[in-house]
Amino acid sequence: MTPYKMLDRFYNNFLKGIKEYNTKEFFECHDTWEEIWHELRGIDRLFLQGLIHSAIGHYHLSNMNWKGARSQFEKCHKKLEPYGPMYRGIDIEQHLDHLKTISAPLTEKIEHNQPVKLSEDIYPKLKIEPPPDAVKLRTVLEQQRVALKQELLLLKTELKINAQKNDLLKTEMAQELHALENRWQKKLKTFWIPASLLVGLILGVLFGVGFLKGYILFFQ
Repeated sequence: MTPYKMLDRFYNNFLKGIKEYNTKEFFECHDTWEEIWHELRGIDRLFLQGLIHSAIGHYHLSNMNWKGARSQFEKCHKKLEPYGPMYRGIDIEQHLDHLKTISAPLTEKIEHNQPVKLSEDIYPKLKIEPPPDAVKLRTVLEQQRVALKQELLLLKTELKINAQKNDLLKTEMAQELHALENRWQKKLKTFWIPASLLVGLILGVLFGVGFLKGYILFFQ
């Protein structure tokens, strides 16, 4: 079974959730989509979860709960951003732009006790363009694009981790070389002092012997 058919198995309920979302029945929409979400696997799962966060966020916004709304909008952006600009006929880029420029700023006003009017145009609408049948035809390509995007993100993360490991390894090697250099310097000092004394002693003996020989020869 191809990944896109996972959501297609529940497509009528998915459309029901969109209808509830567009009529501001956000709590009911959340329940409808969450029931599907528990059954989903693959790429569609995070997509639907992002829409659920949007529904919950606007439910909290309608109740002036700015903390809950802001938290859900942030989660929504994180989940849906990889699916832009379009996915399953929904303009993801436009939806996230609405959250950023209209919905999220209202949480700031509510937090600071500024007057807020929750008019109809505050709430975004989810439209599927083109019609559902045509959407299915291009969903596979969209999912491949999303999957590739996710793989590239994982690759970038792995490269970053490897670079950090290399930097750590370089640091450890530099520290080990520095410690080794210090140990050799200590050994050289330990060796040099007695060696210097020994050389001085030998030179002293040689000098004494030479002096003694010269003294003897002088008085013969």
